[in-house]
Amino acid sequence: MVNPCCVASFRSDISGPCSLEGDARAQHQYRYGITPFHDDLNTALEVDRNLVEALVLRASAYRYVDVLDLAYQDVARALELSPRYPEALLERGIIFRLQGRNEDARQDWVALIRLYEGTPAADAAQRNLEKLDVKVKE
Repeated sequence: MVNPCCVASFRSDISGPCSLEGDARAQHQYRYGITPFHDDLNTALEVDRNLVEALVLRASAYRYVDVLDLAYQDVARALELSPRYPEALLERGIIFRLQGRNEDARQDWVALIRLYEGTPAADAAQRNLEKLDVKVKE
């Protein structure tokens, strides 16, 4: 089972990868798969590799420590299973932005806002679009 207490620690904006609470040791431990959160996600996905929520959370965790290739693989799988899953669209947009794929990020966030207007995911997508527009204009 995914530990819900850990979920809130991941960013839903495009500020980019960051360390786990500024602790280099924690980031090192995460990269080698020995944190409880990572273990919980892997266990959940071993039981059912089609758990969309676990895939998105693990994608976010990988992004958080700047492992974008694995983050993208997980979010792409989540979107194969559930093409309109709002958190997956949000996460893929963030990953696209970090990869410099601004137009792809914009497309995901605009789609998310249109599908789920007024939801927390759509609000996060709107904030990301605003930040993206500022960065593009600079």
